[in-house]
Amino acid sequence: MLLLVALGVMINDNNNNKGMKMEGIRLTNHFVERFNQRYMNQNNYQWTDEDLRSYMTMVFKPYQLRHLMRRKNFSDPQYIYFGSKHTLVVRNNSVITIYDSSKLKSRQRRNV
Repeated sequence: MLLLVALGVMINDNNNNKGMKMEGIRLTNHFVERFNQRYMNQNNYQWTDEDLRSYMTMVFKPYQLRHLMRRKNFSDPQYIYFGSKHTLVVRNNSVITIYDSSKLKSRQRRNV
C-alpha cells in the first residue's frame, strides 16, 4: 500500500467492498500491460496477481464490483466502469483491457 501512495495513486478509504472479491476472473497479460499504461501511467510496474486484484477491489465502487460479478461470464464484451474515469472490457470470465471512459465514448460514437 505504501508503494501505491509513493506512486501518487489515490485510493478511496471509504471502500464498502470489504469481503467482496474478484473470484473466478482471469486478468490477462494484455490487461495488466494496458492497466500500467493507461491507469498507472507507467510501463514498468510489476504487479502480483493478488496485489492487483486487491487494488482493483479498493478502486471499484460497490455497485461497479457487483455489476462486474454479474456480467463477467457473458460471451459478448461487457463494459464495466472502473472508478470514475476508466472502463474495463470483460468477457468469458477474463478482463481484456482498460480504456479511459471519455475516449471510449467518443470511439463508440464514431462507430455508430
